Amino acid sequence: MADVDGDGAFSIFPGLTRILTVIQGDGMVLHGPDGDLQAGYAQPVRFDGGAPVTATLTQGPIRDFNLMFDTARCEGDAQTLRDAGTYKVGQAGQTCVLHVIAGTASVEGKALDVGDTAIRTDAPLRFDLAQDAVALTITLRPKD
Repeated sequence: MADVDGDGAFSIFPGLTRILTVIQGDGMVLHGPDGDLQAGYAQPVRFDGGAPVTATLTQGPIRDFNLMFDTARCEGDAQTLRDAGTYKVGQAGQTCVLHVIAGTASVEGKALDVGDTAIRTDAPLRFDLAQDAVALTITLRPKD
């Protein structure tokens, strides 16, 4: 996670893919060699971690959750969930992550609040998302 309180350049991570999700604040615009990306609240955006990227905040400071991975070794996805209900993410052998952005969730009867994260690698990650909650799910799948 990173707190961003002003416009500026991002760190460069050659060879990595980056998925950034704004988890607090309005958002920012990412300016890179392939054009601009709007990184709004709870909207994951994917870009080359090795590309020179600068950011312009849209309405004040933000906090973002960054997933960075080597695409030669694995594939990754990030999704935002906003509907209450029971979910299953991933499968055995994958890294499955749940991060609570707003509201609450529960994993195996254990309550998770804003800012809490659950990680599972031995089986699918099963969880319940409460009414009015927002969660980020991440799945990393190793390449053969």
